[in-house]
Amino acid sequence: MTDRELRRIKRDELLEIMLKQQDELEQLRKQLQEAEEKIESQEAELQKLSSIADGALKLSELFETAQAAADAYMEEAERKASESQMTKLYRELQDQGTKLCREFQSRGTKLYKELQSQGTKLRRELRNRSNKK
Repeated sequence: MTDRELRRIKRDELLEIMLKQQDELEQLRKQLQEAEEKIESQEAELQKLSSIADGALKLSELFETAQAAADAYMEEAERKASESQMTKLYRELQDQGTKLCREFQSRGTKLYKELQSQGTKLRRELRNRSNKK
């Protein structure tokens, strides 16, 4: 509106325009607040997902450490053992290694499934929250 048009408008009309603008401003503030809350919520969810990813990385490191320890143990055992003892020791170590691998694999699989389940739950919550808003 131009200045001339504004001067010709009655006081009641001006008040009505101002009230409409105030209502619109309040609505925009409310939308902004909702958007900020949604962003904060999503940031928290991303933090949780990041923690799950860290857990998976630590699990991978655990497997690498276990394998390195098993390899070092085998090398030391082979170095100290004689030929006849080496065969017997090798079988024992192989059995122990197999048991350790199964145990670590079982634990790792269980932890992986738990982490995967938590990730799925968090993604569902995030989608549900996003859909509700």
